[in-house]
Amino acid sequence: MAAIKYPVCELNDVRADLKVGDGDTSFDELIQRLINGVSTAIESYCGRSFAARDIAAKKYDGDDTEVLLLSTCPIISVSTLLVETLTIPSASYVVYNDIGKIVLVDGTIFTAGPQTVSVSYRVGYERADLPDDVAMAARLWVCHLFKITKDQRHGISSQTVTEESFSFTPGTMPPEVKQVLEMYRLWR
Repeated sequence: MAAIKYPVCELNDVRADLKVGDGDTSFDELIQRLINGVSTAIESYCGRSFAARDIAAKKYDGDDTEVLLLSTCPIISVSTLLVETLTIPSASYVVYNDIGKIVLVDGTIFTAGPQTVSVSYRVGYERADLPDDVAMAARLWVCHLFKITKDQRHGISSQTVTEESFSFTPGTMPPEVKQVLEMYRLWR
């Protein structure tokens, strides 16, 4: 299984967390599938991009105001901003990176209408800038799912062994992961 283009954590980091030996690659395909699924789930849950990527000529509806909210954040950079056919120079707008907002400051407005605005931009975090707690939460969730999968606990919510009882919730986000991700969740 190939890695997705924008993982929130890396195979080698998860392997280290699971204490999988360097020579043992027997679980790599499973771990990579889990990383892919968790990365997608985290970005969907938070409503934002974490791993950096380029978005080319994304169309937005204008509303006759000077404010445009992009569909994801954080914004690393804006390479092109067009209102209808007019190219807006970078000195004519301010980018609020963390919330994904562009504000025109030269009296121009985002003309009302469907897809009157086009933006090319880079969004997410470069690998070195990815918040450590997000990467840690992703690894924790992957490790949680790995153990459930490896121990074949799919569909089992509790188990009693001798006099000890264990409960787990397969398929759900662990509470400690959710607690970290709540800080990054966008409500739009």
